[in-house]
Amino acid sequence: MGNKKSSFIEIKKILCDVDGCGYEDTNVDLDNYKTFVNRKCPKCGSILLTEDAFKKFKSIQTSFDRLEELGHLPEKGIENIVKVNNDGRLTNIDGKEVIIKL
Repeated sequence: MGNKKSSFIEIKKILCDVDGCGYEDTNVDLDNYKTFVNRKCPKCGSILLTEDAFKKFKSIQTSFDRLEELGHLPEKGIENIVKVNNDGRLTNIDGKEVIIKL
């Protein structure tokens, strides 16, 4: 899979998980996402993206890329916002836990 661009996964920003912090960086994309691993939030000092959260994201990305290669994904992607939390949970925009079954 290498550095192939995923057509189903897009990263638009990274958010700090700490309640009340509110920090977000919109200068994030698929190419530079890994650079945020273990980077501290400039506002509160918390880690923005843990290694475990990044590994979970990469696993999801690999699964979607593989399904796309096999032709098992629709031509047009389904738009949904999913957040990979530093505690390893996936949540939607409302904070409800998301489970992805492939």
